[in-house]
Amino acid sequence: MFSVEINGNTVPEDIHASSAARVASSAFRAPDPYATEVPDVADTNYILIEVKDAALTAEQKDELKKVNVDLLEYKGKNVYLCGYTPPTLDAVTDLTFIEGAAAYDPRYVIHADLKDGDVDEEADVILTLHDNIKRQADLDKAVDEISSVLGIAPSEVDVGGGEAKVSVPKSKLAKLAEVDSVKGIAEYAEPRLYNSVAGRIMEVHKPVGLHNRVYKGKGQVVCVADTGFDTGLQYDVHPAFMKRVKQIQAFGGEENKHDFDGHGTHVAGSVLGKGKCDPQRQKFQDGQDIEGPASEAELIFQAVSNGWSASSQRDKNGEPTDMTEWSASLGGIPAAFKGLGDPAYEKDARIHTNSWGASSSGRTKYKPGLVVLFAASNDGVDVDRNPGHVDPSSRSYQACAKNVITVGASESQRGDVTYSHDNGAYGRRVWGDWADFPSAPISAGDVANNPEGLAAWSSRGPAWVSTRRDKGRIKPDVVAPGTTILSARSRAIDPMHYHDPWGKCDDPAWMFSGGTSMATPLVAGCCAVIRGALVDPTTEKSASAVMAPGEPSAALIKAILINGAVAMKGQYNQQTDLPNGEFGADYDRPNSNYGFGRVNLDHSLQHIVPGTKGMIASFGDITGSNAIGDDTGFKPKYPFTIKVPESTAKQTLKVTLHGNMPDGSKEFDEVNNVEQVKWKNVQPGEYKVTIVAMRTIKPQSFAYAWRVYQD
Repeated sequence: MFSVEINGNTVPEDIHASSAARVASSAFRAPDPYATEVPDVADTNYILIEVKDAALTAEQKDELKKVNVDLLEYKGKNVYLCGYTPPTLDAVTDLTFIEGAAAYDPRYVIHADLKDGDVDEEADVILTLHDNIKRQADLDKAVDEISSVLGIAPSEVDVGGGEAKVSVPKSKLAKLAEVDSVKGIAEYAEPRLYNSVAGRIMEVHKPVGLHNRVYKGKGQVVCVADTGFDTGLQYDVHPAFMKRVKQIQAFGGEENKHDFDGHGTHVAGSVLGKGKCDPQRQKFQDGQDIEGPASEAELIFQAVSNGWSASSQRDKNGEPTDMTEWSASLGGIPAAFKGLGDPAYEKDARIHTNSWGASSSGRTKYKPGLVVLFAASNDGVDVDRNPGHVDPSSRSYQACAKNVITVGASESQRGDVTYSHDNGAYGRRVWGDWADFPSAPISAGDVANNPEGLAAWSSRGPAWVSTRRDKGRIKPDVVAPGTTILSARSRAIDPMHYHDPWGKCDDPAWMFSGGTSMATPLVAGCCAVIRGALVDPTTEKSASAVMAPGEPSAALIKAILINGAVAMKGQYNQQTDLPNGEFGADYDRPNSNYGFGRVNLDHSLQHIVPGTKGMIASFGDITGSNAIGDDTGFKPKYPFTIKVPESTAKQTLKVTLHGNMPDGSKEFDEVNNVEQVKWKNVQPGEYKVTIVAMRTIKPQSFAYAWRVYQD
């Protein structure tokens, strides 16, 4: 008898017994639903052999070759996995150094972890082929057998490198395990990056489409308008930006291009930085990259700080003290946004991100091909008559603009980070450390332990429009992780200014920070990736996609971003913690807490790159002669059709157009210019969507994105 673990399974086996005897023994009968046929040696090309001594001599290996045994892999406990084609094991078991032999049992193939959960659910798995499956004919045969079991086309199974990632109902795992060329079936685990905590939450850098491509913003130029950049030099830069800084534009004076505050460099790193922490100095890094979503894009930086600004420091209760608080002044920002947008556009930037805002109004005007993002601001407080709830309507004027992408902050997941406090001690940080959040349950909540919850200070909507709150515009548009975000640290930072308020990092090249300022660049990076996929001539787009001539509009990128966003569940118990209600799993989207949801880059890219199993999606960028004409009133002007396929699973149709009234309303929304329609349990068939305009004084371009997915 022996017991060997393969793929997490331990199957004690009398290796001398016949297959029939092993099947008859209840000790070796795999439980349903993962029961497999135990093969006879004549039905498989793979066997396990047990040798009397683990170390085989050269002579013994030669003897095994003579009887057609191909040693493939040592599995432990004197057991080897081998290739073998003869119909009986007699020639093997007759060898004096062999303890026993048996056919490779499919019960070893399915990893033990996959056998947990509902058998009716679908799993993303990695199929590993036996090591001797190398010839094209053998690979083709493996693909045919795998695709036959799964009921998919062979073209959907890519076994490059001896592995294939497929989606499979768990009910089919047993049959898949009986495919002779398959050595193991394991649950697919996403490769971890280290800025990765935020990136993993937003599902960046996931392979998409039939060819499993990973998009990282190659060929795109992103402009960051912020304090300053690193040392202020274009060709002597932080390692996270090597050879990718296209220009540094000085708006606050040449002497202020460097980043003495640290804010600007951190923001830029969250967009497109890439590097590693020193593993000897940073326990969180674990040898993996700190990487922004658009790590292959180029950077234009607009340094807008004109020096330090002094104000009276406030205590925990918000009262002024005798201490002076210094922060970077943003005196270099032009009065009109056009002064920032046009210089960036002229240098090929098509994404412009802004982690700043102001309490004075002004029109934000820019070119239709420029995607502009603004942070929602950190003005969320809990001081009104509804304790335990963050108050509404607290965002900056720039963030209220209808065409910009306004970004709020959700929590990250960094329970292992310690924070510095005013007394110099390090420890846990909760929302109650700010005087603005005195009431439970918010006050007791950790700042970075639940991605399903919002950062307490993330400004809520609705936006004020014509001073009428009841007609307020829905803002933010989306949210992304914004607490305890690890990114690049300026090499010119004033050491007296920074004291680890958002987490201690021992590597001086990197630092933690927090705010909607940190969430916004992550979304900007996602926009660059979306745009990169749209303009990439090698991207095989959906056949129903409508591309505008020339470059994609900012409206299209916003529509695709929003339609891929996911609902947030909330982090507080509705019945006990917040009896008056908090947004939760059943809270309708969009809402004034998190807008249309938390960004999910993988879902957004699926609109552009087809091939995801159980999902179809597409988009339209309608400009030029196809735009809605003048003064169309309520007349339908642009219809398009969505074909919902047959499916055994429940499906949801989601369409985003770039106004919102409650479900069933017969009124038109004149405040919002983003509308989303979500239809759960939609039935197979053709659905016609018609876009109309209320009033236009000139032809109006627009964009849409739609997705049908299985629940």
